[in-house]
Amino acid sequence: MFCATTGVTKAHVFAQSWTSLFDEPNDTREHEVVHRYTASATGEQRVLKRAKTFALISRKVCGACNSGWLSELEVRIRPLMARFAANTPITLNAEEQADLALWSVAAALIAMSLDPDAAGFADRAVAHEVFRERRPPASMDIWLGANSHGEMGWFSSHSLNLAHAPQQTGAWGATITFGYAVIHMVFHGLPQQRMRLRYDAHRSLRRIWATCDRTVWPPELIMRPHDLTPLAMVVGEQCSLERAVPARPS
Repeated sequence: MFCATTGVTKAHVFAQSWTSLFDEPNDTREHEVVHRYTASATGEQRVLKRAKTFALISRKVCGACNSGWLSELEVRIRPLMARFAANTPITLNAEEQADLALWSVAAALIAMSLDPDAAGFADRAVAHEVFRERRPPASMDIWLGANSHGEMGWFSSHSLNLAHAPQQTGAWGATITFGYAVIHMVFHGLPQQRMRLRYDAHRSLRRIWATCDRTVWPPELIMRPHDLTPLAMVVGEQCSLERAVPARPS
């Protein structure tokens, strides 16, 4: 799906070794990974898979990508994921934000490949661009937030209709949670534009792509479990488009 070569292997959406980041002896919660998808035609919410470990696996990634740049990326961001699992505050520098943003969009694309309907609205050219540039597309915004409940993992993807966009661009979005972290992304297809958040969306999400010099986590407003499902709608309603400042190379 990334390099367009033949031959695939098993690629985990979340690195399986990250399960150990939740091995807290005094933690009595029942952790599980949940992958949800909202059908674009009907709006129906479907749960595609639940697992007690990070067992969401796709067969759309070649061995060279899986054991190469994707594996290297997982190693680089593991310290961040450990902070998110333990709910330890952190200030991310520009390089850490760029790595986390790249992992987020790659993981979302891999997760969406598990369902043929979801993969339909995420154009394969996006994955090719991610592979070629080793950074998220210019026509994408990615933010980092925090949740109050710290469950192991959750993923949801959705089609998107941006009423304030000058044209329909095949927009889509996805939300990933890992421990106490929430990563929300929007592919709007407008490389010269950035989405500017307002109100509660601005208080609960901090931009990590296009990259800022530094981002403090967790943000001011922490999300509760029932805030995650309507997050895409909240972001869509509480944002505006502005001219983009060119992103610095990662």
